[in-house]
Amino acid sequence: MRLNLSSQIVLDQVEERLYRPGNAYEKTMLTAYEKVNTNIYPSDEEVASVVAQSIADDINECAKSNRPFTLVVSGGESPDPVLKALVMLHKEGKVSFRNVHVFPMYEFYPLRNSNDGVLGHLREELLDRVDIPEANVHAFDVDVPKDEIERSWEAYYDSLQKLGGIDTIILGVGRRASVGLNAPGSVAVRGLRLTALDATSIAESVKHFNTKENVPRTAVNLGIGEVLRAKKIILLAFGEAKAEIIKTVVEGPESNSVPASLLRSHDRIKLYIDLHAAEELTRIKHPWKVTSLDWTPKLIRRAIVWLCHEVGKPILNLTNQDYSDHQLG
Repeated sequence: MRLNLSSQIVLDQVEERLYRPGNAYEKTMLTAYEKVNTNIYPSDEEVASVVAQSIADDINECAKSNRPFTLVVSGGESPDPVLKALVMLHKEGKVSFRNVHVFPMYEFYPLRNSNDGVLGHLREELLDRVDIPEANVHAFDVDVPKDEIERSWEAYYDSLQKLGGIDTIILGVGRRASVGLNAPGSVAVRGLRLTALDATSIAESVKHFNTKENVPRTAVNLGIGEVLRAKKIILLAFGEAKAEIIKTVVEGPESNSVPASLLRSHDRIKLYIDLHAAEELTRIKHPWKVTSLDWTPKLIRRAIVWLCHEVGKPILNLTNQDYSDHQLG
């Protein structure tokens, strides 16, 4: 819950140009505080449409050259709108999955029923709805004994490398900036590893298992170093609950306590978010710091209350210099 007064002044609308700049110059100014390519859309449906079309274009380009396209998808809810949009494009005849190889980014272990895990979710949302050959669906062997678990991920990894590595990986940004099951404290590890689920990961995985008690306590997981080897990285986040962590990921320092920030060095990474997840970013919350504005009464009140907090003064003690020094002259 946000307790400061400035946050409680809810704007009726956000100027479209703040999230959809008209040219490269405007974008450069608006994104001055942002350290990753961030794309904001009014809704998750619009995000899904744009991202799915981009992936479909890449799939079709590979198909023209008779090359396989390798898609890695994280678990969680964030990729679901994109998967649904891909299914729609397939039904409309705009993309075939005959040349696509799909890998789950991680899988729970041990798993009594493979339909309960990430692969089971991918089958439900995407794989069973498109024309992908079964041989192109790759998974961890979740039935191996614990002393042979490395054999499972070595087979997975070998399959991935034989296909030339990851073309595109779709990741959701968790509430603690986790990517996949790479939680705060993770480092840029290459390959795969066995990961112990923390309390947040367990809570976010309940939907696959109905109850918290049924969630396995470990998983085989692609490390951040391996994610960084992908040709393209797509990060997704939706909803107000992600707003604070998105600001940290996008505008804060790079840190292994914020795993998603470790991906910012990749030269083909894009973050796609809806307006709710973007509401703490400077260009949305404090746009006067990066551009000139058409001032509305609510925006004026928000700016003045913000200025009071910044300089530690009540409104009546604010000076012209205070306004000038904080881009409100």
